[in-house]
Amino acid sequence: MQEQIRELVAAAQKIVVVQADNPDADSLGSALALEHILGDLGKDVYLYCGVDVPTYLRYLDGWDRVMNELPSNFDLSVIVDASTYMLFDQLEKAGKMGTLRAKPCIVLDHHATVDKPLDFAKVMLVEPAVGSTGELIYNLAKQLDWPLNVQAAEHIMSSILGDTQGLMNDLTQATTYRAMADLTVSPRMTGKVAPYLLGGVGVQNGKSSVAGAESDTKFAWNAGAGLGLMAGSIGLFIEGRFLSINTEGAKTNLIPITVGIKLGGH
Repeated sequence: MQEQIRELVAAAQKIVVVQADNPDADSLGSALALEHILGDLGKDVYLYCGVDVPTYLRYLDGWDRVMNELPSNFDLSVIVDASTYMLFDQLEKAGKMGTLRAKPCIVLDHHATVDKPLDFAKVMLVEPAVGSTGELIYNLAKQLDWPLNVQAAEHIMSSILGDTQGLMNDLTQATTYRAMADLTVSPRMTGKVAPYLLGGVGVQNGKSSVAGAESDTKFAWNAGAGLGLMAGSIGLFIEGRFLSINTEGAKTNLIPITVGIKLGGH
């Protein structure tokens, strides 16, 4: 199936990447990633969605390149994050579904079961085992040795974070963490590693779990260090700090370790 995809992409010059009428971070991130990947392969890439990109997704660089009108002249379509007729009402209303059906089509999706599946695709790559279409595209790019520049990697990470709710829901697998790590520290991300120091003073408010105990506020200070791995506006970080609280009798000392993901900024 992957070789069929390679051949269809190689034979096409003008490619339209299609999202369904319910765009989300996974579909938009996947579409934008493919725009960069296919563009680096020398293709002319157009992005289509039947509805306007929702405001909450407009933090993704390139959202404004998504058009509401399907081009009439293209060689291949790639549908991302959808595989059912039920999500393409706008194409039906505009009378453009026939245009889409008439050209070779690749479907990339991770939803296991759908009603009214798209029956005209030359290749339907559906992998329910992955947590997002973005992760599917990452795997496909590795298998086909497609280029993954920084922008493509950032968009794939956005799509993965969107469908896995920040790597917190049941869609998150060991392979998902591995993909995120690989995308963040790939050779094209070199120069993005940033160590930093932490420190501060303030107060800590606490309360004993004993019934009737009252909360108490104490002076505290902390110092530590962290390491950030940045990929555009998305990055991973790990940091540790020494926290000292002036509790009665003796100081309470803690060493919390934090690992997380941050969006926006550098």
